[in-house]
Amino acid sequence: ALLTLPFFVATDAVVRGAEGIKSLASGVVFRAGALALVALAFVVAGNLFFDLVILPVIVPLFLLLEIVSYDAYRWTGSVLAGAVINALITGWLLASAFPLA
Repeated sequence: ALLTLPFFVATDAVVRGAEGIKSLASGVVFRAGALALVALAFVVAGNLFFDLVILPVIVPLFLLLEIVSYDAYRWTGSVLAGAVINALITGWLLASAFPLA
C-alpha cells in the first residue's frame, strides 16, 4: 500500500482542482493514460500477457478506484483521504493476489 500511495496522491492532487463531474472525468482520463503507457511498454517489451490477461482486470479496477477517490474527496475535501483509501484497497488486492507463502 505504501508503494502505491505516491501515485494516488499525485493523481488526486492533479485532477481534484476541477469542480464536479470534470474532476471525475479528469481522473478517469489521467488513469487511462497511465494504463495506456504501461500497456504500450509491455507491447514494446514483447510481453503480451499483461495486455491480454491483466489489463482487462485492471481497467475496471482503476475506474472503481477513481470513483472511490472522487467520492472521498467530495465528502472530506481532502486529497489525502481518497489516496489513502485507494492505496489500502490496492495493497490489499496485491497482497491477496500475490501472497508471500
